[in-house]
Amino acid sequence: MSRNQYSITLTGNGSEPPFANKGLVLNGFGPLQFVVPAGLEIASLNPTLLSNYPQVVGEKFTRDKFAPIACKSGKYTGSNDLVFELTVSQTGCFDYVFEWTPAPGKPAKRGAIGSFQVAPTLTINGKAIAPDAIVVETVLTKCLGPLSSWDDHIKTASQTGYNMLHYTPLQELGASGSCYSIYDQLSISKSLFSGASTNEADKLAQVAKTIASAETQHGVLSMIDLVWNHTAHNSAWLCDHPEAAYNTSNAPHLKPAVVLDRAIIDYSQSIDGSTIDSLDALDATMTVLADRVIQPLKLWEYYVLDVPREMEVFAHTYTHSEPPPSVSQFLPFSPKSPSENAQLVANIHRTGLVRDPQFERFSLTIDHDVVHALLNSSTTFKTHTLEEKRRKFEDLLRLVNLNLYRDYDADVAAMIVNMRERIKYERLASHGPHLGPICKARPLLASFFTYITAKSGQQLALANNGWIYNHDPSVDFASSASRAYFRRDVIVWGDCVKLRYGTCPEDSPYLWQHMRTYTENMAKLFHAIRIDNCHSTPIHVAQYLLDAARRIRPDIYVTCELFTGSEEADSLFVKRLGINSLIREAMVAHDSWELGRVAHRYGGRPIASFGPVNSELRPTLPPALFMDCTHDNQTPAQKRSIEDTLPNAAIVAFSVAAIGSTRGYDEIYPATIDLVNETRTYPPLDVKRGLMPLKTKLNKIHFELAANGYTEVHVHQEHNVILIQRFSPKLNKSIFGGRITGNRQYDWKRDDKFLTGVDIEVEHHEGYNAKDRYCSIELDQSGRSVRLRLHEFPPGSVLVFDGEIPTDCIQAMDRIYSIVADTAKIDETLTELNLVDANQLLFRHPEEERAANGGGGYHLPGYGSLPFCGLQGFATILKRVTEWNDLSHPLCNNLRDGNWAMDYIVSRIANIPSLAKLATWLAVAFDQVKQMSRHFIPKFFALVVMAAYESSVNSTLSLMSPFVNQGNAFVRQLALASVEFYGIATPLLANDVVLQGYPNARASMSAGLPHFCAGYMRAWGRDTFISLRGLMLTTGRFNEAKQLIVGFGASLRFGLIPNLLDSGTKPRYNSRDSVWWYAKAVQDMYEMLPSAKDKTEFLATKVYRLFPSNPNEPYTTIADILQEIMQSHATGIKFREPNAGREIDDKMKDEGFNIDIKLDPSTGLVSGGNLFNCGTWMDKMGESMRANNYGDPATPRDGAPIEITSMVYATARWLASINASGAYKHTGVTLADGAALSYKDWAERIKTNFERLYYIPPSSEDRQYTINSSFVRRRYVYKDTVGSKNTYSDYQFRPNQLVAMSFAPELFKKEHVVKTLDIVKSYLIGPLGVKTLDPNDTDYHANYDNSLDTDYRPTAKGFNYHNGPEWLWPYGFYLESVIRFLDKPLPDMIHYVESLLLKQKAYIAQSSYVSLPELTNRDGAPCRDSCDSQAWSIGTLLSALHYLASLQK
Repeated sequence: MSRNQYSITLTGNGSEPPFANKGLVLNGFGPLQFVVPAGLEIASLNPTLLSNYPQVVGEKFTRDKFAPIACKSGKYTGSNDLVFELTVSQTGCFDYVFEWTPAPGKPAKRGAIGSFQVAPTLTINGKAIAPDAIVVETVLTKCLGPLSSWDDHIKTASQTGYNMLHYTPLQELGASGSCYSIYDQLSISKSLFSGASTNEADKLAQVAKTIASAETQHGVLSMIDLVWNHTAHNSAWLCDHPEAAYNTSNAPHLKPAVVLDRAIIDYSQSIDGSTIDSLDALDATMTVLADRVIQPLKLWEYYVLDVPREMEVFAHTYTHSEPPPSVSQFLPFSPKSPSENAQLVANIHRTGLVRDPQFERFSLTIDHDVVHALLNSSTTFKTHTLEEKRRKFEDLLRLVNLNLYRDYDADVAAMIVNMRERIKYERLASHGPHLGPICKARPLLASFFTYITAKSGQQLALANNGWIYNHDPSVDFASSASRAYFRRDVIVWGDCVKLRYGTCPEDSPYLWQHMRTYTENMAKLFHAIRIDNCHSTPIHVAQYLLDAARRIRPDIYVTCELFTGSEEADSLFVKRLGINSLIREAMVAHDSWELGRVAHRYGGRPIASFGPVNSELRPTLPPALFMDCTHDNQTPAQKRSIEDTLPNAAIVAFSVAAIGSTRGYDEIYPATIDLVNETRTYPPLDVKRGLMPLKTKLNKIHFELAANGYTEVHVHQEHNVILIQRFSPKLNKSIFGGRITGNRQYDWKRDDKFLTGVDIEVEHHEGYNAKDRYCSIELDQSGRSVRLRLHEFPPGSVLVFDGEIPTDCIQAMDRIYSIVADTAKIDETLTELNLVDANQLLFRHPEEERAANGGGGYHLPGYGSLPFCGLQGFATILKRVTEWNDLSHPLCNNLRDGNWAMDYIVSRIANIPSLAKLATWLAVAFDQVKQMSRHFIPKFFALVVMAAYESSVNSTLSLMSPFVNQGNAFVRQLALASVEFYGIATPLLANDVVLQGYPNARASMSAGLPHFCAGYMRAWGRDTFISLRGLMLTTGRFNEAKQLIVGFGASLRFGLIPNLLDSGTKPRYNSRDSVWWYAKAVQDMYEMLPSAKDKTEFLATKVYRLFPSNPNEPYTTIADILQEIMQSHATGIKFREPNAGREIDDKMKDEGFNIDIKLDPSTGLVSGGNLFNCGTWMDKMGESMRANNYGDPATPRDGAPIEITSMVYATARWLASINASGAYKHTGVTLADGAALSYKDWAERIKTNFERLYYIPPSSEDRQYTINSSFVRRRYVYKDTVGSKNTYSDYQFRPNQLVAMSFAPELFKKEHVVKTLDIVKSYLIGPLGVKTLDPNDTDYHANYDNSLDTDYRPTAKGFNYHNGPEWLWPYGFYLESVIRFLDKPLPDMIHYVESLLLKQKAYIAQSSYVSLPELTNRDGAPCRDSCDSQAWSIGTLLSALHYLASLQK
């Protein structure tokens, strides 16, 4: 068996198996890893992985024996995945489970049990055969004759191409003679042996010899039916062990069904000899059954309450208290309202009924303790007199009974329908058995019970087995959870008694041991087993017995039929039992289209499938054992036509699956063999007659296809013609099979001794004679597209031919494999790569491409434009297409239709110097792809593109900081996403002088994609500098960061940095916070530069000013810009925006263009804004005339916003520090009154007043703080602003305090913050982002829809943009606040942060933009108006993780 690497990644809290109801199958031996991702709850709790897989060589499997599996990943550090590894070298079905202790002293917990299956490898004479090389034929054992004659049948089967025979049970059969009604499971049938009786050991030995000979002499393996669900109704051991069946002693709920059954038997005997030969006769019989048989039985007494008896009990047990005279004297009796009565009746029905376990008539009674309590809880009932209570109670009982009578009536109605339909089928239906006159052997209705006298002398009725159409297999239909026997839902097998195992061996020791011995006996003999009636066998029973079989023969092959009605339910059985294949039947198809669908569904992987992405196990469709016809279903002659026999078999033979047939199909039996009554035997066969030669060829072709790796398939259908192509990726060859159906019938004469089929003549043509006569092949001009044209192809024909891929195509494939394998050469093409060019290579939105060079995106018909023009646009789709092998994806269709994608990829980068070598490499590789047949192109396109993509990503990340290159996978994902925002589209500044001499001077940062790709909306000051620390500095992009600082610094005016830059042509100075984000970014860059020299040079960097105060001196330094910012705010800023009016903002009211910012010297706080503008990031302006919010800011946040205060403090503190070190010459600023204010004092004043002004304490401490308690909505948090004209907005609970905690932790009292962060987590943190407003706030509206205009002011035209929707960028500051303030050991803190990022990790992994969005709606719901990828959403997470990484050093 091959050795591979496998892995299973846990989900949930780290203990939950993936794909809960799906089985995970290992197709070979090798290491199996169980991965608990970092951040999942149990990762930090030192979990233990336990499995019942035997880890000691030679150890036998025991299902309930679990042992620990070693952890190979070492100690958990908080950010590393836990990896447990098991070396798998044994086949079978195994379980695993995680165990952990949630806290010291607490009891251990266990997760959900997962399972994995290791598929067995069958061998014939020591040579392994592939699972899809199995070719099995079913034989009815009783028709084979004695063992001495089997060899001829086995030899014939081998000659016909079968390598496995499936035998029906070998045991002594019951009185009916049915192949599946076993008299004694431990006794082999005497009919198999000639002469004197043989003891069981000798019988088993002779069978073993025959089975062994079949393999050694004829290369034929053997499969046996195992029947666990029932036994023959006359099995002698039932009298000794009636507890092994369902009877009225151990299943007393069956008593009413037994009463009914006896009455039907008596009635049937009373009409012995009569016939039902018409629907009128049937209706007359049903009337008698209902009125004279069922009605007199009074079966409702098993359903309802005995009201008089219950009233007597009530009279003796109810404790009555007389109501006070003042109440009862004047309160007349009045019943409850109908709704009150209904509720009380429902409660009594739900909790107040008890059933005597003996299930006699009227065994349903009232639980008076419960019902009395219900009655006494009713205020009106308590006010009644005793007599009124009695009458009321009786009324309630009759209402309860009314519901019970309805249940009874519904069951009787179902019973009548079921009986009528059964009689109709058995005696009138054209497709039924036509039982004829009623007699003892053929009663009116089959008995649902077998009546026996137990060894003890007790008369018992044992429930017979059967099946129920569309029944839930998880419910035992003979249990008390079902009334199927009373309702006659069961299509009963009167010759089989259903076995009752209970829940464990102790419930029926004899039965469990008996069936275990039976199973072990068969496992010793046979290579494979078919579980009969598997869907009705309790899973725990099947597990127990399969475990016994696998202990005897570890590599035993298990198959079954499941009639669950759903693939989901099928998967549960496959998973729990380790089933190796499910029997599927071609004959179930009702027409050729359905047959084509079935062949496609169960026929294997499509041709040119993508290879597996990684070692991660994924659920797959359970493998099929695809039968052309099974032994218990109709033959082609019965269901379709005799002519369809060969084509139907050919479709099956060309499937990539184990295949099979039943004896008689190849001989064309006109009807299915009667499993019960047939006594004839199989005749010797001439394999050269009739259909046999062709079936032999088909079987041998199937085996050879499997042996030679023809693992891929394509099904093509046109009307009643089906063409199947099998392809071998190993040999690059195909075999084709085509079929056509027909409808002619043939005459046939029955033989009384042997089972015989229709004798037909079959034409068989080979070579060019066949091709020239029946078809022709036409090539297109390229010689790569082939059309098969049929000429004379009569019904019932099959055409088989092979084909080879052209040599040049095969050579192209080989060259591509070689090209993509040489990763070093791909890497060499990227040695000149820089990160701006990486933006173009990997990303670029179509709008960016259009702005940069007039190009555009790649459009896929049926899909739309790719989100990126670069390789990432293709790679995102290819990853998903490859993962799910989605060959029908629009990209695959587009690739098959033409070479446009390949040409597009190359032409985009061919003229970029740093990418020219890669363009050449791609062109060479794509030239090879273009030489292939079109259906291969998606696969090989993916190989080329993904090879280029992976090298490009690795090269891109290698240009970044050690933090990125040494970071975990999520850090690298975020870093890769950071590249998509900074590139060449609309230039940062229209004036080239500012960035003259800088590399890629036209590059700029997009705030987000796709809404901020190009034009005046691309570059935003606030977004840029919120993002800069994460996107540029943590990734090591200091030069690009400096360009942005210089570029925006050049636009400084009025002491402010513009928010909307518009390339410096018409910048907007309406933002009060952008300048502080700028100052903080300058501080961050200064602190992160590696040397003092770098820092000095950075502050001394010359900046050409677009709006200089002195036009003759347009140059200043970054240090000068900082001082200008601080001084402007110290003296106050007051101006009207340039170009104020509709030219720059058609929504703003006139007053909103007025900017006024002041410093309060006493507190150090900078305040500004008014109720007509919004100067911070919460900047939504109303747009709805209809709702009257047009021109109104939704969130003015005037006053002193908490995040601005923190950044003012952080900047003043920093400037004081670098001034003290001599790196900055200014000590402070001059106030409006001429007084000096040092930076040290400015910072100290803010620190002194911060808690008093911003913290909202418990009410008992209000006097210590500046609090207006009438506006307080939530305590233990911080105000959002101080000094707002709308005082209530100061007290709104928003996430901006998280920024302050991160930037200025010194301002906060730790004990306050810890409590605040707990409240933030409880009320503001969403799955991906942070709610922008407290959900308890009346302004809270979580769902943003900017296009929805209504009369509702709070949400019309997206007015609630910042009043509830969950924004992602504050989440990074939440993480940083958590890291700074929560006391956790570093490994615990790392784990905690990882746990808080699980949703973000999952999102970015599936995002088409490989990024994180701007915002979401309520609880992480997608927001259609959000950017799919937002710069600051990525940037703040990188910042937080960089800070955490710095602590580890």
